[in-house]
Amino acid sequence: MKSKLFCTAIAILAFSSSVQAVDLVRVRVSAMTGAEAGTLSSITDPSLFVLDPSVASATLTFQNPTAPVKNNRGAATWQPALTPLSVSFPPDPAGFIQLTITPAAGASLSYGSISYTVGAVFAANPSSLRLQSSLDGFTGTLSTINLSAPVTETVSLNTPSSSAPIQFRWEANDDFGANGGGEAGLLSNDVVVADATHTVPTLGAVGLIGLALALLLLGWRRFL
Repeated sequence: MKSKLFCTAIAILAFSSSVQAVDLVRVRVSAMTGAEAGTLSSITDPSLFVLDPSVASATLTFQNPTAPVKNNRGAATWQPALTPLSVSFPPDPAGFIQLTITPAAGASLSYGSISYTVGAVFAANPSSLRLQSSLDGFTGTLSTINLSAPVTETVSLNTPSSSAPIQFRWEANDDFGANGGGEAGLLSNDVVVADATHTVPTLGAVGLIGLALALLLLGWRRFL
């Protein structure tokens, strides 16, 4: 009898602890020296990426036609030059940082959230970044980020499941003032993309753990 109760309790505990966040991709900004190139890949720079087995590869790159420059801005930074859409004729496209995630063969991924810290070397130059994705051809905006100071945020995604690669972009813009471009991008904290089943601990989960412990203790007390 004791063993049955013990097994039941363990099963409940196992079920409760199985609900947890799954990081599909982690870009280790915190481990960067600042001297990294303008294109980084999990294949060529494996120490800067942590991938779930369901992900084949991840690539971080930038494009900035007006000034394709990336300087060393110190440890835990990756801040290339980014210029909003220019007013010249013909206009130069806006600069952007892009993270591409390619699922492993046979894997179909659904993305639940993306977390990051971004900032400008010189505050508000550019004045904003817009987070976009390839799911809608980069036409919509998932977050408009004011670069007057560094911003840390987690953006909900809840994308449909797909086996196709996906791109996330931080595009330079003038949402909070036309201040021109400047060096801006990732700093301090890792970029983390989690899957759509990612959850946080809930009262229900805590309750199940408590119930499991109660069953275990009652079983031992009854038969001691």
